[in-house]
Amino acid sequence: MRWLAKYRRISRADRWLTLEAAVSLLCAAAMLKLLPFRWVARGAGELSGQTQRGQVSSLPPLHPALPGQVGWAVVRAARHLPLKLLCLPQAIAAQRMLRRRGIASTLHFGMALSTDGSRRMLAHAWLTVGEQGVIGIPASQGFSELARFSQEVSGAPPVQ
Repeated sequence: MRWLAKYRRISRADRWLTLEAAVSLLCAAAMLKLLPFRWVARGAGELSGQTQRGQVSSLPPLHPALPGQVGWAVVRAARHLPLKLLCLPQAIAAQRMLRRRGIASTLHFGMALSTDGSRRMLAHAWLTVGEQGVIGIPASQGFSELARFSQEVSGAPPVQ
């Protein structure tokens, strides 16, 4: 129950963001479980595109830290949900939350060989906004990027 006490200490805006992240994570997990991956990938954006730094004009100028806050909320919610939600559902949830706010992002997929000598293939997904990392960036070191799905946002005004 310590998590409940911590939850009450954060600001109201951060509470709502964490709650939205929890719902987005559960929806992402359900999508990955129930839908063919090609449908999930189609929703992630255009294959092999890259959101260039100058193209992130939809980022609200007063809120440059918003992608980081979304990433924080998703990681925090994933830690406290009763499911094991790793990098892919976290990246999908954060991408959906950023799209709602009018922020373009890129979902990256990578592979690496395990370092324990077993030569197993490891997979990882991470999310960026321009060059700013949102989800999974520290773990992406050592992974070779296989695909990226860029998602440009239409002219819809960002949600505040």
